[in-house]
Amino acid sequence: WKAEAAEKGGFAHFALKEISEQKRTVPQVLVKKTKALEEVAQLIKIGYKPVLLACGSASYCGLAAQYIFADLDIEAINYGAYEYSPFAGLVNDKTLIFAISQSGETADTLLAVKEAKKKGAKIVSVINALGSSLERLSDYLLPVEAGPEIAVVSTKGFTAQLATFFALHNVIKKSDPQRFIHTFTEWIQNKNLHEIILNCAKGLLKSEHVYLIGKHINYPAVL
Repeated sequence: WKAEAAEKGGFAHFALKEISEQKRTVPQVLVKKTKALEEVAQLIKIGYKPVLLACGSASYCGLAAQYIFADLDIEAINYGAYEYSPFAGLVNDKTLIFAISQSGETADTLLAVKEAKKKGAKIVSVINALGSSLERLSDYLLPVEAGPEIAVVSTKGFTAQLATFFALHNVIKKSDPQRFIHTFTEWIQNKNLHEIILNCAKGLLKSEHVYLIGKHINYPAVL
């Protein structure tokens, strides 16, 4: 990462800057990753069972990925890495662990991955920061390369991780992942959508109580 990637670059705050960068970071998930996506897809096709491990915002991506796999009639299980230990005995050499992390250094995720490796599971890391401990533990790497996130709330990192699973969905389904990513990027750049979100945010400022409701794949978004 270049030093300027950690600067606001004229934006009022980092969250706005990082939201605006999604038009670049989402397409980035496919750059030089087709081979890795195909290798991981092949493991699932021959019977490896997907298990998703993560903490924090990344665990919401894991929950969304559970729905993405279900769309293909593939059973996947999502665990918060901090709650994985009681279920470690269910893992074997036909388990495909997807470890999702922004930093690749999340302690609970690393512990869970190490435990799964002892059982013979294969590890796929979906991470933002390269050269991490999680990367070194992995058999397959799906780097999202969204760049540094300075804002507390995860934006471009989360959508890049999510786009990675949608791309994998398309590879398994033998659809063109490039086409999906292009559509996803166009949607992110929709100015009408930005205006709707801005107006919604202004309305929320005046609200004392907010209730969020989501169903199916929208449930992780609500969380």
